[in-house]
Amino acid sequence: MEQEQFSSLAEHLSELRSRLIKIIVVLAIAMIALSPFLQEIMRLITYPILYTLPRGNKMSITGVLEGVIVPFKMLLGCAFVLTLPFTLYQIWCFIAPGLYQKEKKIILQLVLFSLLMFVLGMLFCFFIFMPLLFRVSAHFTPKTVALYIPTISNYLNFIIRMLITFGFAFQLPILMLVSQQMELTTFDTFKKRRSYAIIAAFGIAAIVTPPDIMSQFFLAIPLIILYEGGLLLCRINQYKTR
Repeated sequence: MEQEQFSSLAEHLSELRSRLIKIIVVLAIAMIALSPFLQEIMRLITYPILYTLPRGNKMSITGVLEGVIVPFKMLLGCAFVLTLPFTLYQIWCFIAPGLYQKEKKIILQLVLFSLLMFVLGMLFCFFIFMPLLFRVSAHFTPKTVALYIPTISNYLNFIIRMLITFGFAFQLPILMLVSQQMELTTFDTFKKRRSYAIIAAFGIAAIVTPPDIMSQFFLAIPLIILYEGGLLLCRINQYKTR
């Protein structure tokens, strides 16, 4: 019996290693394939801040290896996003054999919906939140005593953090729906606590965004709208389960 369990565990670990190797190999191939387009990728990623700088100005590089590390991070991030469907497919192939057919259907729907919302959150952050934030930042910089020359490393770290923050923030309706389906809470509870949710949205925005009203506003408002969307999903689910 113990030998069978050990053999089964060894098979699972072997399969896990095989799928991890496939993910890493595909990620490396994607990075190599994207490397000829590095300049175009850098222009695209730095667009939200570059157009707010004075004409002719560029971002600076202050670290000794920043000129190598930053492009590598950009290629790695872009390759990760492009190969994410393949990565999720490998993860799905690993866990699917241990699930029932009904569980497979539910989890697959949740994963696809979660991925869609994560991408929408990142797009909102990159094309709406970031340009407005940097425009405000450039406007309020005291030009008589300071030069607005952000470093590319700080910019990249900041934008990665904000993209991930908005991606996870857009998971709110899914979390609300799942918690209702697991009977951890109800639609009526969510509805009664709407006012607390609004306060929490501004509190979260104040913590994870820069200390200015504009950036906090542009995270808090989407959170409130997402909460209302979660309420709608919970209401629909409540009618279906009656």
